[in-house]
Amino acid sequence: MGEAPGLRERKSERIREAIERAALELAIEQGFDHTTVDQIAARADVAARTIFSRYQTKDAIVFGHDELRVQMFKEWLEGDPATLVQRLSDFIRSSVEYGHHDSELKRLRLRAMLTDPYLRRAMRGRLDQAEKLIAQRIAANLGLPADDSGPRVIAAAFTGLFMTMSESALCAAGERVDPLLGAGNALAVLQAGMDALRRD
Repeated sequence: MGEAPGLRERKSERIREAIERAALELAIEQGFDHTTVDQIAARADVAARTIFSRYQTKDAIVFGHDELRVQMFKEWLEGDPATLVQRLSDFIRSSVEYGHHDSELKRLRLRAMLTDPYLRRAMRGRLDQAEKLIAQRIAANLGLPADDSGPRVIAAAFTGLFMTMSESALCAAGERVDPLLGAGNALAVLQAGMDALRRD
């Protein structure tokens, strides 16, 4: 008799968390580019083939479960452009705030991505892609050329604020704090930039 669906799902989730925790811990301890799948498997107490069956690449262990964040980003980006800055607050909170069941793993992932050079470069590459999409969205909404410098500067400021608030959340040392605490001036600057582009 096989396992009940709920039991299988919980077991699968525990294995996923063990693999990801092992990869992140090793990244912090010795660097992600020096970490092998065999080492991750040993730390997670699973077979290497279990990892290969779940993840296409080693990077996917860290970045492969970002579907929810990608969906949140799309919803934020496709919403009313006039409230883009206002809605940025909700997007950042949803992305980096702690308080749900895997908050410890989420903090570990953030710490690894911000401190390990390889993972930080990979995250920066993803932010670069997001920057382009934000700039394109702003330019299209304002009827500006796709290569106009204004939307590109605003988009860079958006991702810069995201990085800054992520680092602030990490420095909270386990405390549950608003990741946008103290970001009022930055948000005001972003809003002023958007307003200026709209006026021009």
